[in-house]
Amino acid sequence: MASFTLVAVSNLADFGIPALVGLPDRYITLSTMVYRFIQSGTVAQPLEVVSSIGILLLFLAIAAVAVDRILGRRTTHIDGPTTAPQLLPLGRSRTVVAVVIWIAALSATLLPILALASQALLPAPGVPLTWANLTLDSIRAAVTAPGTLVGIQNSVFLAVGAAVICGVLGLALGVLTTRTRSRDNIGLDVTAMLPQAIPGLVIAVGWLIIGRYTGLFDTRWVILCAYVMAFLAIVVQAVRAPLRATPTALEEVARSSGASPMRALYDVSWKLAIPAAVTGAVLVALTAVRELTMSVLLVAPGTQTLGVSIFNLQQAGDYNAAAALSLLVALVGLAGLGLVAGATDRKKRA
Repeated sequence: MASFTLVAVSNLADFGIPALVGLPDRYITLSTMVYRFIQSGTVAQPLEVVSSIGILLLFLAIAAVAVDRILGRRTTHIDGPTTAPQLLPLGRSRTVVAVVIWIAALSATLLPILALASQALLPAPGVPLTWANLTLDSIRAAVTAPGTLVGIQNSVFLAVGAAVICGVLGLALGVLTTRTRSRDNIGLDVTAMLPQAIPGLVIAVGWLIIGRYTGLFDTRWVILCAYVMAFLAIVVQAVRAPLRATPTALEEVARSSGASPMRALYDVSWKLAIPAAVTGAVLVALTAVRELTMSVLLVAPGTQTLGVSIFNLQQAGDYNAAAALSLLVALVGLAGLGLVAGATDRKKRA
């Protein structure tokens, strides 16, 4: 129930899928409506109207976090002897179950990639998929387009910047909230984790308002601030897991050897959590590269990201170039996730 609530609220204002799939059929969602209000100026005082929608979503996010906290505190214990886990024998249905699971998994993951590849390798929409029609022109055009080059530069800058900042801040917050005793830990924990439940639409509107009263408006820095706020929880969660599994006796041993409390915290907890923080930072970078909801609302001339470039190509009717660029981003993301999974697996074996 806690996961259901968080997922429902966080996806309530997602922009990418509703915009690309729903807008052509005039299927309007909160995120696409806000985008139209800001970009087209169809309503008077659009920022005030959008802020009202953002406040409503913020209250829903806070309620979702409260539900998650309440349900997370409830634990159920089953009394009885502890036994080794037993595998469920499938018997004759083993092959059928395996086929069904593989079909479901490949349909949800591989099928969209194959669809992108088929569209990216064709010269125009509607052309039959045959060997004679396959070409790399769409991929070449998508990569060399001026908007794409700017999008790549901005996305790399924003992804690396968000990864570094979130890595350092997430490591510090994770260590402090799990290894120290302070009344401020609850506030730090809520501050770090709340943006995970807040829809990206709300975060973007908030920084849109802040940017208008500061020098951040229409710059890459306002997008970077939004990324850091939205993705900080990824690193905090990654750091918490190894620290909670590590006994505090290690720090007590360091202190008994003459180390100060801060030195023991640094030599034991901080250094143990660095690999997890690096892994979390890589996930932040991979997430930031494909982000669209916040970027499309905060974008300005010269600050478009890869996600915005793909969206612009799609809106302009260049579907093959959009598919080609999407395919490249997907392949880079899959390669990055493979490296992270491989590194995590090696750590577990070590």
